[in-house]
Amino acid sequence: MAALLVKMHETVKDYIDSSENQPLATEIGSELLQLSRAVIKKHTFDGERASKFHLAQPARMLLRSFAYWHKTILTKTKGKTLASRPWTVFFSWNLPLEVFDCFKVVAVTPESGGSIVKNTRAVQEIHITDMEKLKGLFLRVANKFAKGCINESDIFMKTEKDGSYSHILVTKDHPVLFKYSKNFEIIRVSLRYGHFNRVGVPQHSLASKN
Repeated sequence: MAALLVKMHETVKDYIDSSENQPLATEIGSELLQLSRAVIKKHTFDGERASKFHLAQPARMLLRSFAYWHKTILTKTKGKTLASRPWTVFFSWNLPLEVFDCFKVVAVTPESGGSIVKNTRAVQEIHITDMEKLKGLFLRVANKFAKGCINESDIFMKTEKDGSYSHILVTKDHPVLFKYSKNFEIIRVSLRYGHFNRVGVPQHSLASKN
């Protein structure tokens, strides 16, 4: 194993020395060596010592989270609303900081429509105000985890036995809120929804904002 590490160090050094962008090459090389050391320790250490070096995959964890978030949202959309939070879906989710960093990468883009509206040492808040962009974000990310786990035809929509249905409503006045606590590593998601009878007549009112 020592010989393998020496060889990798030599390869990385050669790559950095020959690169036209040495700061970037140094950053890539350092991360590569750090990961390679963790992989070797994972496979050579015993028991609990080895468990500390298992490599997490934040992006894959995020894909699963999106699929679960969609299920949670549909579960919480009901024909009868709560007086405390009328026509609002609200839930919290444990999310490691590394996974939240991945979330920011995919959410805060022109394609996804996300924008950072608050950023402090303890809290970061992201809003999305475009319904179609929110749909696209969930479809792209969740379906990478399990193809077809969210269908485009019924995303964010739940139909009741009597033919009435609920679906998420996203506008500039009623954005989706993703509020992340860096201290507790918890993301709080809040968004509005409406309920309609079987012929499409609204049974809700969004007069009050989140």
